[in-house]
Amino acid sequence: MKIRENIPNMLTLTNMALGINAILISINGDSINSLMIASLLIILAAIFDRYDGKLARFLNVESELGKQLDSLSDLISFGVAPIIVTWKLNLFNIGLIGYMVAIVFVLCGAFRLARYNILDIKDKCIGLPITIAGVILALNSLFQCAVFEMCNEMYLLFTVILSLLLSILMVMKFEIRKV
Repeated sequence: MKIRENIPNMLTLTNMALGINAILISINGDSINSLMIASLLIILAAIFDRYDGKLARFLNVESELGKQLDSLSDLISFGVAPIIVTWKLNLFNIGLIGYMVAIVFVLCGAFRLARYNILDIKDKCIGLPITIAGVILALNSLFQCAVFEMCNEMYLLFTVILSLLLSILMVMKFEIRKV
């Protein structure tokens, strides 16, 4: 393969690397600052995700490999990473319910990505894109870190509802036009 054909994949892999780093920082960090950094890495991953496909189309190097790699990256950066940050901030406080919320978010994101990959639709999305859901969770975590610091009972309830709502929106069949 030529270098030009791999440039969009490099952006996709950067997205994935940022998501993996967000996960590692969340797991290893013991401070609000580490969770804020992890949230910012997720938001930065979204910027790379935004432009990998655009660049592939611009360079006329779209491929099935790129599509699959993008979905795997999205699952890590916008499914697993944001829910781990959310878990570390507050979901761990509610035991089994916290586990269930985290698992449902990732499963719904994976389902949404798999459904997208089998559809041949270029100009719209079916259900809320996982990138948007993950960034919303990351922004929620960033806000919680800045305002409340760790767990606050009212904010915990808000976060559970938000996580479940985003999960449902990812698997619903409404259409969103791509921009």
